[in-house]
Amino acid sequence: MEIMTPKNKKVLTILSLILLVVVIFIVGFWAGNQIGMRTGTAEGVQTAEAQYKPLLNVAFPEPPAVLTQTRAKITGIEGSTFTISMDDPNDYLPHLDGSPKKQITKTVVINPGTQIIKLDYSKMDKSGMPLQSPLAISDLKTGDIVTVTTNSNIRTDNTFVANQITLAVY
Repeated sequence: MEIMTPKNKKVLTILSLILLVVVIFIVGFWAGNQIGMRTGTAEGVQTAEAQYKPLLNVAFPEPPAVLTQTRAKITGIEGSTFTISMDDPNDYLPHLDGSPKKQITKTVVINPGTQIIKLDYSKMDKSGMPLQSPLAISDLKTGDIVTVTTNSNIRTDNTFVANQITLAVY
């Protein structure tokens, strides 16, 4: 049988205090979690949005209600119509979890009045501007990133006629 020495008592007391602190921490975490679930996260999100919305609007302003130009990826071409995939204008705030922005699909119609332009940033003209040259619709391919300009509202219209399509090459 071992006799309790002052050194053993001290070690036992320290271990007991550490165990007590750990138990208090676990009970506190559990109680805080239970209280948090009762008050609801939806209420907290609404309060945070109301408080910080003006600050977010300064740092990340909402896109305009009428969008007439967008940068998009061509996902399909069929005759004089092609589909594009673009960032959803309603999903403009940064994603803190690192997830990508929501993509939406639109249909672009090319008519005889549509200008298709290539801007070549690897070649400059005399004034220092990128070399600009006309393209045919057959020059565009799936996967190209283009800027589409229209008179329609891209936010609300799923199909629209393009006034100008610009393909930038670097």
